[in-house]
Amino acid sequence: MLWSDIPTVLRKDLNAGITLGICNKRHLSPHALRFTSNLSRWTAHERLLRSLISFHDTLRSFTSTMLVKDKN
Repeated sequence: MLWSDIPTVLRKDLNAGITLGICNKRHLSPHALRFTSNLSRWTAHERLLRSLISFHDTLRSFTSTMLVKDKN
């Protein structure tokens, strides 16, 4: 999702929330609260996905290193 995809009213509300700090949620509208909770959920999923990709790359590197050692 791009910042430009977010409706202008919600963007202004989110900007205010980000300026105040998301922890002070009482200043955000219900729509902005829903968006920020979805955003944090997406962030958690993204972190998990990045961790899995990193683990996969590490495992592949380790496996290829072991295969090279076996050939020698």
